[in-house]
Amino acid sequence: MLGFKYVSIYPKIMAWRSSILKEEEIREAMELDLKSLIDFIKGKLKKVSITNEDIISVERAIRQEEFLFLKSVENFLYGNSKKFFKSWLKAYEIENIKLILKSIILEKKEFLELLFNFGGTSKFQVEFVREINTIDEFLDFLSGTEYYKIARDTFPRVKESKATFFFDVALDNYFAFTLKRFYDSLFFTEKKSIKELLFYFIESKRIVSLYRARFYFNFSKNECMVLVPEILGILSQSRYEKLLDVPTEEEFLKLLSEWRLISIDANTEILESSIEYYFLKELLKRAKRGMKSGFFNLSLTLSFFILHYLNIKNWIALLEAKKEGISVEDTLKFLVF
Repeated sequence: MLGFKYVSIYPKIMAWRSSILKEEEIREAMELDLKSLIDFIKGKLKKVSITNEDIISVERAIRQEEFLFLKSVENFLYGNSKKFFKSWLKAYEIENIKLILKSIILEKKEFLELLFNFGGTSKFQVEFVREINTIDEFLDFLSGTEYYKIARDTFPRVKESKATFFFDVALDNYFAFTLKRFYDSLFFTEKKSIKELLFYFIESKRIVSLYRARFYFNFSKNECMVLVPEILGILSQSRYEKLLDVPTEEEFLKLLSEWRLISIDANTEILESSIEYYFLKELLKRAKRGMKSGFFNLSLTLSFFILHYLNIKNWIALLEAKKEGISVEDTLKFLVF
């Protein structure tokens, strides 16, 4: 019966596939003016209608589509699989929490308009946080939640650095540990797909944090290991430590490339500033491979989620490029397809 729970999701994936931009559509979209681009995106959205056509409203609708797809998948599942997907959905609440803190630090209330809408299931939504203006007020707001201790322990460094990095990393660690706990109760075949796709996706973001801690904040190896511990098994302990022993950013990236954890085109100069892009390119490769799985396989669902996620990133990058008047050539540097 294991595979049958995912069969019911297959028609949903087929229905949503038309929202994924093909390469020729991306290139055509780059030539559109902002109004035409927004109209084009409106025609691609599946669950959310755009009423206001300002950039923030459009971006909020695009982001909401990502959450709604995953939520619709979770509704079809049962047992331990449903519990796992429900724990995965916590990622969106965590993203809201990060964005609320960022809006406070940068004094940009307009960021709150980008928060995910969960209906009545979470207090971390725009209607509940508009009046929060300081870090201390936000800490009080977090009191009684599972995130309070993380905030209490990291907010002093947030105040000192005027950056959310340490709070964000601690939340990512918490989420990874939570997901791992539910993962342990799944079937072997489900675990294999999750590790290859979802855990790689999550851990890639944490490795980027490890990279920043090592080379931007100049943390020692031991400090890095405490700040961003190895959790999901994408890196063995020996590789994890070897990665932290390298003295330069370029060597850090070369190791990731040798281990096939990032994708760098042959004969392309390795650019340290592009680490996230290299991870996204590898993520795209894995998702395209996973889309060839049978519809009994969880890999198909996870792969489509990743393609949908990358598609949304492309939409947002196209919008931002149009808004800022960035050239087609430079826009291509932000797109993954």
